Amino acid sequence: MKDYVIQWCKHIENTNEFAHPIDLFWRLEPDMIPMAKRVCINATMPRMAALVAASPIDAALHDAFGNAAGIDVYHGYTGCLGTNHRNELKYSYEV
Repeated sequence: MKDYVIQWCKHIENTNEFAHPIDLFWRLEPDMIPMAKRVCINATMPRMAALVAASPIDAALHDAFGNAAGIDVYHGYTGCLGTNHRNELKYSYEV
């Protein structure tokens, strides 16, 4: 799992995309399981384990986003409309 987290961090670092952390996760999430399969050669990592292992990195991205935008991270979640956040995120702040 440690190797997976290291690879996940490198994957995010190489993305070079500026986006809200939720948008970034939705874009990168399809890469999680294939990456876990490549890294965990002798065992299969369940999807939930991959999500849990990546969660501290996700939390750090949310914190960094709030710091960069000069807002409390929770204020970055207000203004979301609709139930399909993948397509309908709207923000109540300007960066």
